[in-house]
Amino acid sequence: MARTPEDAIKLFAMANLLIEHDLDRIEAEYSFDLGRGLRQDAGNDEAYYPQIEGAIRAEAAAMAPHYEVFYSLETTIRGLVGDTLEAADGSQWWTGSRVPTPIAQEVAKRQQREIDTGMTPRSDDPIDFTTFWRAWRANQAELGCLWCVVF
Repeated sequence: MARTPEDAIKLFAMANLLIEHDLDRIEAEYSFDLGRGLRQDAGNDEAYYPQIEGAIRAEAAAMAPHYEVFYSLETTIRGLVGDTLEAADGSQWWTGSRVPTPIAQEVAKRQQREIDTGMTPRSDDPIDFTTFWRAWRANQAELGCLWCVVF
């Protein structure tokens, strides 16, 4: 499967995020600011949630970069899956035969659960309510090489 310019740009962006993550780690490890303008003032944190132990806040801060990388990777994969299936089946690929009924039903439940709890829906795109593993497993023939490119 030939890589499109859009895929190459997405992969470049992901590589950039991984480099940024490593730079963040180096800055934290050596207590050195590389001047990238990413430092946040932690002084206001005490006013917002003083009842939470400092150790827990420190652990959360240490986990934040990992969440950023995982979220970025997952969102990029969802985009690549959606774009690939849309190219193959058109804009209605989700409602066609491409998505197995159990996955579509689980997604519908998750969407309804967000509505029922009064949360603002995270997305209008159904693929955002499923795991990318399940989306890939259901469409291996179309996405097999794409998955290899990502990992």
